[in-house]
This record gives sequence, C-alpha cells and structure tokens, in this order.
Amino acid sequence: GLWLHPLMRLSSVPVYVTSHAEDIRGNSEWDNGIRANKLKRPMVEAAAKSCSKLILCGSNLVSEAEDIQLPEDQYTVINNCIPLNDQELSSDTSSGIRAAYNLDSDKKLVFTIGRLVPKKGLELILDAADNFDLNGYQFVIAGTGPLESKLVSQVRERELDNVHVVGRISEE
Repeated sequence: GLWLHPLMRLSSVPVYVTSHAEDIRGNSEWDNGIRANKLKRPMVEAAAKSCSKLILCGSNLVSEAEDIQLPEDQYTVINNCIPLNDQELSSDTSSGIRAAYNLDSDKKLVFTIGRLVPKKGLELILDAADNFDLNGYQFVIAGTGPLESKLVSQVRERELDNVHVVGRISEE
C-alpha cells in the first residue's frame, strides 16, 4: 500500500491505503516499525500524505497519523476486530466451535485467529491462563506461523488444560 507512493503521484485515481501498523509505526517495542528506519521513513510519510484516505486498523495508530501530521479528514479508523457479545454469537457457531475442539459448554470461550508471530503477544494468553484463576474460561488459538510449535509445547509443558492451539482452520 504505502510503497505505491510513486504511482500515486502519477495517477488521478483515488488510492485508499490500509495500514496494519508495521508500515506506519515510527517505533515499537518489537523494533518493526518501518518509519523507525531512517531511510524508509520519508517515503512512508510521503505515501501516507499522498493517498486519498489512510485506513488505520485500530485507534492505537491515530497517534502515528498525528505524528506524520495527517489532517483528521485524511485518515479513518476501522478496527481490525469484530466485537461480539453473547447475544451476537449464534448458538450454532458457538456449538460448532465447542464441538470441533471438544470444549466445555459451561465455560466462556475466548477465540483468537491470526498469524502466530511474536508481535501478536500470544504468550500473554498462556501467562494469563497459567497465573490467574481462569478455570471458567477456555482459550482457542487458531492460525499458523513460526510460533505454532512453541505455543503447543508451552501449553503441554505448563499443563494448560484450558488453552487449545488448533493450527490452521478452514474458512468454512
């Protein structure tokens, strides 16, 4: 998205760019912010300023847009998650998840899906399950990535019966 800056300048077609954080972050605890790189920073900032609208995948990125001095009307936040309450999750969906992974129906379900990489902080789920009384909860971690085998091993070693690392799941 942001790497299209040279093309944006040559076209009159509106360009909407979605930022998932790494591309716009100026610095971070994971040292993965592209704008933190002195060589890439000017190009990323110019691209963000050139696009018709920058879509930020979380309100935590607003400070990055402000740091670049983007006008408020040039960016918008569309959260990269879907907040659900118990009434919005159909009983068929909940039952299907519970049946697929042999989960208790009387416990609350915490489900996350995505790339299993360090910056997602998935180890925090294991730490929480290990250090707090969360017997009323079941955690399902779905997805693939470099941390998958490490997470599975940690769940086994720490005997976290309420945490399930299930790998890739079907889009159905």
